[in-house]
Amino acid sequence: MKKVILMMVVALCVATASAQLNVGANVGTQILTGDGSMTGFGLGIGGEYLVMPNLGVGVNLGYYIMDREKWDDETITYFLLPVYLTGKYYFLTENFRPYGGVDLGLYNMGARMKYNGISESHSDTKVGIGPVVGFQYDLSDNLALDINAKYYHVFDTGEFSTNFVGINLGIVYKFEIGR
Repeated sequence: MKKVILMMVVALCVATASAQLNVGANVGTQILTGDGSMTGFGLGIGGEYLVMPNLGVGVNLGYYIMDREKWDDETITYFLLPVYLTGKYYFLTENFRPYGGVDLGLYNMGARMKYNGISESHSDTKVGIGPVVGFQYDLSDNLALDINAKYYHVFDTGEFSTNFVGINLGIVYKFEIGR
């Protein structure tokens, strides 16, 4: 058993001796669907490790303000904070790389209310999953444009819809480690 573990560690070290990492940021529109649909705007950051030239795994973080409702002295702001693992398969490995993938993670959803100068907030964290399709287009050796669309389902039973669509535009910085 020790030999098997040692061989796996050596194989992992060799595989990561020269690996590509991608880090990026994006902006996008998020649209809650279903009853009480809302639109919002948000930012995201993430990192991806290319296991093979056409297979990547990573982690992403986001912050989305979904909608603001205003009355005389009252304002309600809905927000979404996703933290998720992602896996992508790149169909091509040239300058134009269309991809498909899936995201799985935690989604903190909530609302902030201000009324007559008093502020209150409530949030709840749920598990969600979502497919993603998009493409990356190389602008240079180390920089790529990323455009994608995501459809998420957050596992919850509440009065608000827990399905949303995201349309995002981002920039990716690519670099090699281990050289």
